[in-house]
Amino acid sequence: MCEYGPAMVIYPEGIWYRYETEFDIEEIFNKHVVRGEHVTRLLIKPDLSKLHR
Repeated sequence: MCEYGPAMVIYPEGIWYRYETEFDIEEIFNKHVVRGEHVTRLLIKPDLSKLHR
């Protein structure tokens, strides 16, 4: 996932986020961790075909 830039994963769901600013990190924490909502604008949607090479 690092090819997408700085990233974090929320377990146990395995949801991957990219972030660029401290605001992004705070938003991920407040929305996903605290309220259980996805931050769709920061979701990483990997190309899974690359995993099978």
